[in-house]
Amino acid sequence: MLLSFAIAEQHSLSKILSDAIANSNKEENEWVSMLKDADLADSGATVARWVASKVGKGYSQNQCTGRKGECCRLGPNCYDCSGLVYMGWKQVGVTIPTWTGAYPGNMKRVSPSNIRAGDVLWRTGHVGMYVGGGVVVHAANSRVGVIKQSLSSFTYTYIYRP
Repeated sequence: MLLSFAIAEQHSLSKILSDAIANSNKEENEWVSMLKDADLADSGATVARWVASKVGKGYSQNQCTGRKGECCRLGPNCYDCSGLVYMGWKQVGVTIPTWTGAYPGNMKRVSPSNIRAGDVLWRTGHVGMYVGGGVVVHAANSRVGVIKQSLSSFTYTYIYRP
């Protein structure tokens, strides 16, 4: 019974995110709000929701100085790829590397068949976060900023889990 419920809940989240991709012209906040609180039982899902809420933000590799309204790699107005993932996990008190060259750091490698929300997808020089439902969110570049992308079109070498 519990397994059936868990599978139904996972399917529900996958359906919500799949529908969100299909309707990508809607406001990003509307897409993020489709993730139900009931589906956010673990830290990875909580982090994934936070990261997903940053879709549409700008991109910057500038170091943060603390000046009001600045655009820097650790937010809140802009992110670079590792800054976005780092700040996501920081929301639940987990520290991971702040630059891709330091990966995997304290994280463990997981197989694609075991991917779940909050997992970090790494390749040399870039990272993104799997948010569930076949969707990755990442700070792509200065032209498009923080975007969502299908897992099947996102290039990665390894998957890591804090």
